[in-house]
Amino acid sequence: MRDFWLAVDARAGRPPVIGGEIASAEETHESVAAGLGLVLLAEGNSRLIARDGVVVRPVRGLAPAELAVARRRDDDRPLVLAYLDATHRATGH
Repeated sequence: MRDFWLAVDARAGRPPVIGGEIASAEETHESVAAGLGLVLLAEGNSRLIARDGVVVRPVRGLAPAELAVARRRDDDRPLVLAYLDATHRATGH
């Protein structure tokens, strides 16, 4: 996942420059607003970052993220089942 969010496949062998590591949407916004760098983020998270002068732009030419969802066979917690159901409805898988 880290390589995906660093766009390693699209860099033609050039290593990414990592200016810092952040732990929250607020830290992401503050770092970008302060001019410390830029960030790749999921389109759905753009509204958390695009404010107070921070601009969000789509990036073309990157492969989409691919995630897998798994659970233990005997895990029947309602939240887990609801997440799996929502994932199935959204993706058809």
